[in-house]
Amino acid sequence: MKPQGSALDSVVTVTDAEGQPLETCRDPEDDLVQTPGMADPTPAAYDDVCVNDDISPGVQTGSHLDILVPGNGHSPVELYVRVSDWNGRVGAGLKYQIEVRGSGVNPVLRTAKR
Repeated sequence: MKPQGSALDSVVTVTDAEGQPLETCRDPEDDLVQTPGMADPTPAAYDDVCVNDDISPGVQTGSHLDILVPGNGHSPVELYVRVSDWNGRVGAGLKYQIEVRGSGVNPVLRTAKR
């Protein structure tokens, strides 16, 4: 999610139209948590809240989520992806990229600034 050279420490959140984070993701950040934290007991399941700060905490500060898009697979689903900086910074030096992959994926992407 973070291009080479970007100062962004990204946090990515995927929500529904009401702004509620989905709970249909696999989040690599919680798979290898050191004690006293608790690692995800179901790392292969799409049951994590769709929020990610670091791919590997303290090592890779880009964000990554695998998402199982809700719905029947035949109708469009509207999702919102919010990218923010962990430290609350804003500005031109905080670049990011979003990559969408999957079977039959044909996303329509729109951007908005707040």
